[in-house]
Order: sequence, then structure tokens, then C-alpha cells
Amino acid sequence: MALGPRTVSRSRGEHMRVMPEVGAPIGERYTLVGPLGEGGLGTVWEAEDAALRRRVAIKLARADTPLNAEHLARIEREAQLVAQMDHANIVRVYDYGVDAGYGPFIAMELLRGHSLEDELEIHGTIRLKEIVAWLGPVADALDVLHARGVVHRDVKPPNMMRIEKRGGAVVKLLDFGIAAFLDGHERLTSQGCIVGTPEYMAPEVVEGALATAQSDVYALAVVAYEALSGALPHDGGSPMEILRAKATRPAHALSESTGRMFSLPLEEAFARALARDPRRRCRSAGELVDLLRGCIRGRP
Repeated sequence: MALGPRTVSRSRGEHMRVMPEVGAPIGERYTLVGPLGEGGLGTVWEAEDAALRRRVAIKLARADTPLNAEHLARIEREAQLVAQMDHANIVRVYDYGVDAGYGPFIAMELLRGHSLEDELEIHGTIRLKEIVAWLGPVADALDVLHARGVVHRDVKPPNMMRIEKRGGAVVKLLDFGIAAFLDGHERLTSQGCIVGTPEYMAPEVVEGALATAQSDVYALAVVAYEALSGALPHDGGSPMEILRAKATRPAHALSESTGRMFSLPLEEAFARALARDPRRRCRSAGELVDLLRGCIRGRP
């Protein structure tokens, strides 16, 4: 699939945009239907695709976010990267363009379901068997990304969505806005700039190293730890305190964070997956999930 911008209207240095609204046309074929969600870097809208007569999700850069050539390149690369990943557990990208009024947009499959973040907000914690059901498909997606030389860099509960289908539930990995290549080429993040979410960021990234597959494995382990215990392996009153803790001390054991007893194999699995030294961690996301799956019969 060839992806490329249709219409570019930008002033010198930055793209001038307007606020999105219901009924607004985007590009040559989409009409905004209603907002679906909002993040730090963008908003997602449900839209009607007039050409194919179907509903899609449209990701737009936030109107209050300055867009220069680097930002435009990052959004275009996100679209191209995900479009090349034909995997059942990775959200599908259909189209990319630059609208004269609303700036760059990505048209994706419309997912109707709930995120792991939603699940944890309702239940607080979930059982290990349920955690494996959530993270197994995400691990499959991550291992495919890593095999193709890409690191996600923002693995966290809101970026995992479960969709109920006739054949059963499907979990999808979302939001590749800060994904990067493992060999460092085409990384659009400024030198010395830390990107990601502090709670799920690996220690080596906090200390300034480039993120690797082991950094994604670490983040996946934090998600599992949080879903099981309701706590984080490094606590702090602010993002900076959490980053400082990651850079200076090992992760808390599950029992230390919760005051509850957990099986020794489970504690050992998390100690390995959350090791400060990336070389001591599981070799893949799939290996981490296999370790957790092996602990299900024990006492979680």
C-alpha cells in the first residue's frame, strides 16, 4: 500500500490547523462523526469513509500542539510503520494524509471494545490467568515488531484493547506514535530527550540509552505487575521521583508492594523481567508471558 500526503498547507516552520468538529471533512473522503479519545499527542475520532462506505478511526495531531517538519515526519512514519505490520494483534492502518485545515491524519480500523486501563479502573486488579489472556496477544505483536527491527517504546494499559468478536476476544496493541527502529536509524527523537511513560520506562532508557526489545519486555512486565498487585514496582509521588527510583534501586518485590504473599516462582519471574540489567531479562515478550503462564497453577 502506497502512503503519502495529499494536501499540505503549512506556514514557514509550522502547520496551521483548526479545531476538529463533528461533520468536518478530512482529506478527500472522510467526515468526522464524533470523538473517541484523547492523548498527550493526539486525538482519535470516529469517521465515515465515503469511498468505501465504512466507519474508521481517524487520528489527528492535537490542534494546540506545534507541528514542524519533524513532527510531520514522525506522524507519517508512524502510519507507514504500522501499515507494514500485517498482524492480527496490531491495529491496522488504512490511509495517511495531510489535511489543509486539520493537519496530518491517520485512518485506522475502528475498534469497539475496552482497554486494559479500563479493566483495571473497574476491577483494580485481575487474576494471573486473565493477565496472561491480555498480555499473550500483546507479546505476540511485540515479538513480531522486534523481529522486524522496531521497538514500541510506549507499552502500557491504555495501549492494549480487547475487542469482542464472534470467534472470541481479540487483543490489539495500539499507538505507535513514538515507535523507533532498533538500530537507531530514523529515530526522530532529539538527542538526550527521554520519551515514553515514566511508570513503564525501563531503567536503561531513564539513564539515556536507546530503547531496545528488552525495554519493551520491561514495560510489559510492569503492566503485568500492576494488573496483578494494583501497585507499581517503583513508587514515587511524581513522575520525576519514579524516574529517580528506577535509576537508583531495584524493583519492589510483589509482597513488598502489597503486604501479601506470592509464590516464589512468580516473584522470581518478576525479578528477572524487571531486572535493571537488560541482559538479565527475558529474551522476548513471549518468554515473559510463558513464565507467567507457568505460575498460574501456583498461588498468584
